[in-house]
Amino acid sequence: MFKRDFMEYHADRFNDASLMIHEDGVLLAVLPASRKDDVLTSHAGLTYGGLVLSQKVKADAVLTCLEAIASFTRAAGVNKIVYKAIPFIFAMQGAQEDLYALFRVGATLTRRDLSSVIYLKRRLKLSKGRKWLIARAKKNSLVMTKSTNWEGFVELLSSVLERHDAIPVHSAAELALLSDFSLKTFH
Repeated sequence: MFKRDFMEYHADRFNDASLMIHEDGVLLAVLPASRKDDVLTSHAGLTYGGLVLSQKVKADAVLTCLEAIASFTRAAGVNKIVYKAIPFIFAMQGAQEDLYALFRVGATLTRRDLSSVIYLKRRLKLSKGRKWLIARAKKNSLVMTKSTNWEGFVELLSSVLERHDAIPVHSAAELALLSDFSLKTFH
């Protein structure tokens, strides 16, 4: 998610303000970020942001990184930093030094997002209700196929989200771009 070409797909909506933190010429961390007015967000155009750290970085260095970010952004006119941590499941190491450092600098928790993971090798058993729904779908000849009809998808999604006073995050054109990007990246 943090590759530059992926982040650029919506550069027209987000003012990139990503930061690189160096110590003695050595890159310690990168903070994918965007800025709107006096608020820096790690990164508003992504599901999550957070510090991307060198594997050699220890907790004290992460605290130093956050202090440097705060000092730099204050001088640049930023009055608020919104930090969206990388979900634990995606971490290369499980120490969560960034969350500890945020606690140490007195950050305020304003939101906590739910993160759900399905381990394909340890998949949960299907409930009776789920099995019944699958049987019903088969009985009604429901089939699943791949499609690139992004306009139709956005239209359907819009009608569903309308009930919740919400709108799709991505346009059909952006979905096509993201689909093309993921095909190139993951295949």
